[in-house]
Order: sequence, then C-alpha cells, then structure tokens
Amino acid sequence: MKKTLLTISLGLAMLFTKAQNTGWVVGDGGLLRKTTDVGLTWTVMNTTTVGQQFGSANIKTIHFTDLNNGWIAGDGGLLRKTTDGGLTWTVMNTTTVGQQFGSANIKTIHFTDLNNGWIAGDGGLLRKTTDGGLTWTVMNTTTVGQQFGSANIKTIHFTDLNNGWIAGDGGFGANIKTTTVNSGAGRLLRKTTDGGLTWTVMNTTTVGQQFGSANIKTIHFTDLNNGWIAGDGGLLRKTTDGGLTWT
Repeated sequence: MKKTLLTISLGLAMLFTKAQNTGWVVGDGGLLRKTTDVGLTWTVMNTTTVGQQFGSANIKTIHFTDLNNGWIAGDGGLLRKTTDGGLTWTVMNTTTVGQQFGSANIKTIHFTDLNNGWIAGDGGLLRKTTDGGLTWTVMNTTTVGQQFGSANIKTIHFTDLNNGWIAGDGGFGANIKTTTVNSGAGRLLRKTTDGGLTWTVMNTTTVGQQFGSANIKTIHFTDLNNGWIAGDGGLLRKTTDGGLTWT
C-alpha cells in the first residue's frame, strides 16, 4: 500500500494511503482526525467516546502499515498503537510494555511491516523494534550504529528492512568532531543499508550535495533510488540515484 507523509509548516503532519483514499492529520493540542474521502470530510478521533483522549498532547508523527494498524508519537514520550483504524489506542510507552522513553520528544516513526519499525527524535533519539513495539533497541550508541550526539532527528524512512534514511537539524557538528563526519554542515542526512547498524553521511561536498544550514523536515523514498527531501526555507529536492545527487 502506497503511503505519503507530509509535514506542514503549521506543525501538522498528514498521512495519506493513496489506494484507499484514507488519510490522517495530527498536530499539537491533541489534534487527530481521519478522512476516508481524500480530505473532503474529516472525523475527529480525539474524543472520550471515539478512541482515547489525548488532551493537549503534541502529536508529531503518524504511521499506518494498513488501514487498521498504526502508530502515533510525539512530545513527552507519547507513543500509542491502534489495531482498529484509530478507534482505540494502546499506550506503548510504559515500564511494562515496551521501553520507557520518559519525556523524550519523538518526532518521527516508520514501520516496514507490523513488527519492524523505528522511532527517532530530539537529542539523537533512535530506536528499533522487531516485535511491534513491545521492546525497543537503542541504535544511537558508539558500538551499535553511529553516535549522533544531540542531533535532532526530524524524519526517518525505510524502503525495506535494510535500506533507510534519517535527516534532521541541530546538534550535528557541535557534538561530532571526527574526520569521517561532515562536522561543518550542522545538518543531518544519513543512509543505512544494514537496518540501522551503520550509517553513511550523505550531506557532504563529495557525496551528494551540501545543504548547508537548511533544516530538513521530511524525507520519502518510493524505492532504493527515487526520493525527496523537504524543509525550511522552501527546501525541496529530488534524487534518482539513492541520494548521491539531488536536483
């Protein structure tokens, strides 16, 4: 099922499943709405009678693997799962279910199937699950993957279990000072081909194109070669060679 995730400058995130005309929009203040007619009408899903009340929670990201199974995540460690198309949501950020994220600000979530997924966010947060979110493995360490310091990871996207991308802003460069990392850029763009164990820096003058101080907010690939990035200041670029060059 084809899916498109858009991050809008007003603090909203929108997910559309093209095949079924079904879409979602989430945002600050507990905003959660669903459409089944390509956006002509929207149903409020954040009520006490429909789904679960999120109050004033800042929902930053949403992802569905099919019409019924999906996730929302956001500031303050918000992480919930639905198996009935958003009618009810299960809290996944507890000490007994999954792993406690405390007050971590989760900015992006992506699943390739019902079991395998990733979350990422501020402060270099990067974790992976292989059991549908019951447990999460820290991927941002010096022994597993690459240390991202305090980088704010804004977006993550995988085309399959092995090939994926992360992008973001802040922290990068100020906290990572090695000859193998583009410490001068200050902006994060990396690629993995082994499920997140290792990451290749793609934002350099020799690999891909230097994006300077642009804040990358979202990234999406339709296959291993074709993808787009977008961000602040009208940033919008396309690659047809897996990120080596951007138009």
